Amino acid sequence: MQRVQNAAASWPSFVTNRYCSGKDVLQLGWLPTLERTQLNLLKHTHRAIYNKASWPEYLTLEVYNPGRTPRSNAAPRLSIPLIKGTFQETTANLFNDLPPEVPE
Repeated sequence: MQRVQNAAASWPSFVTNRYCSGKDVLQLGWLPTLERTQLNLLKHTHRAIYNKASWPEYLTLEVYNPGRTPRSNAAPRLSIPLIKGTFQETTANLFNDLPPEVPE
């Protein structure tokens, strides 16, 4: 997919090479494939946490509530399920890795 994006980015910039570099992709305002996928997963995570009415029940995300209130409890954290490779596990890892000021 990244190769297709690089090839498409070379067309408007009239690059003579067959594929352009990642810098040309960023100049067009496009995100690389991995970052774009992660951004879309984080958008769906935000929707699953804060807009539960329009989110399917089988894709619910569980917000982690610790027994005691830690000082760093400003931003919500997600529970990471034991089953690997699922939507819930992937989005929980991405969401929990965000800086504390972003998920608010």
